[in-house]
Amino acid sequence: MQTERRAYGREVERQLRERLTATGFQPTTAPNRGNVGTPRLLPAAGAFYGECSLYGRRADLLIGLGDGRTMAIEAKDSSSVLNSVKRVLNDTAAKARYWNTKMGEQIIPVALLSGVFGLDTLKAAQASGLFLVWAHNLDGFTEWLLAHQASS
Repeated sequence: MQTERRAYGREVERQLRERLTATGFQPTTAPNRGNVGTPRLLPAAGAFYGECSLYGRRADLLIGLGDGRTMAIEAKDSSSVLNSVKRVLNDTAAKARYWNTKMGEQIIPVALLSGVFGLDTLKAAQASGLFLVWAHNLDGFTEWLLAHQASS
């Protein structure tokens, strides 16, 4: 069960990639052998990259948005409140702060969450600039992305 649970984050990533493709986003190979370190290497609007390095820190997905910004998604699964501190604050929120120093408001860091998380941990992550999306609401998130593309 623990092994299956640890692999769930990858399954959520796969499901999101499928939904993005089904709704018209174009899967694209990240340039520069997956090392995205300048704005010109970011995905175009309506395109997305799978796992790559964004300014030296790994991102699970990068999605180009219609307004010129890029969404960096990290899928995180946690089996306990204690584990959620490491998964969200020490891993993902730290990346969000780093990316924001490199890219400012051009980057939208998102944690795609499944499992058990402490409320205080989630509040601290949001306060650091990380947006939270729950894996059980992938359809709603995909609809929001589509609406954002259409209005930009």
